[in-house]
Amino acid sequence: MKKMKYILLAFVSISLLSCMGEGFDEPNNDQPPFGNNGLKETNLMTIGELLKKHKSLINDKNEPIAQFKEEVQIKGRVVGNDIGGNIYQTIYIQDETGAIPISVAEGGINGYMPLGQEVLVELKDLYIGAYRRQGQIGQPYNASIGRMSRTLWKNHFKLIGRADPTAISPMIYDNNLNMDENCGRLMTIKNVTLTEADGKAAYAPSDGSVAVQGGGVSRNIDGNKKVVLRTSAYAKFANDAMLTGKVDITGVFSRYNTTWQILMRTANDIKPAE
Repeated sequence: MKKMKYILLAFVSISLLSCMGEGFDEPNNDQPPFGNNGLKETNLMTIGELLKKHKSLINDKNEPIAQFKEEVQIKGRVVGNDIGGNIYQTIYIQDETGAIPISVAEGGINGYMPLGQEVLVELKDLYIGAYRRQGQIGQPYNASIGRMSRTLWKNHFKLIGRADPTAISPMIYDNNLNMDENCGRLMTIKNVTLTEADGKAAYAPSDGSVAVQGGGVSRNIDGNKKVVLRTSAYAKFANDAMLTGKVDITGVFSRYNTTWQILMRTANDIKPAE
């Protein structure tokens, strides 16, 4: 009797598994497990077109914001993320025409938004605004632009293919570049010197040797008042000694009013000049 009971249970278990197999789809390994795979390019605009359309809003010193009311998308590759701790809860994406940061209240975003990852972003219901004339996409915060929740964000992006870091070659920085059109881009400034580098001074030290303002430290480059190296006090390389001599620096060239702020992604973004 006990043997028959076990045989019956085994038969029921096999039957249940068979039914479940008919009712569930096989995993689709072609679909990323992040974001909204249902998004489509229905009204795509370039990032340059987006910036041009909202130029007056971005440059307004009162820092107003505007909500996207219609379905419109932008597409670009990730050129800056939080991999080195120097960029906080933000990704920078760019296409051939321009670049813009997207603010998301989420840590570790580099885990699914690595450098070189192409992404489609649906803007409807999101907001555009600026902080110190650096345009960005996000949600309202204290009557200005701030970070959107990760729950909202996951419904507004779609990953396209696999990350390709070779697809985001940096532009060479030039003093004559138009800031309205190019802030947020990945660029390299070549053959320059960090004014305060002496072999011991760190980028953003925690020893009190330099004032930390706004969570970071700005280091002078060749005495140039138009461009600085900006390092967060929480960057993984904040306490590394600054490289001396002539260097090439790659990073996201963000904007603070009329000053370029270079945001290195990792310590490898600075090298002896070629």
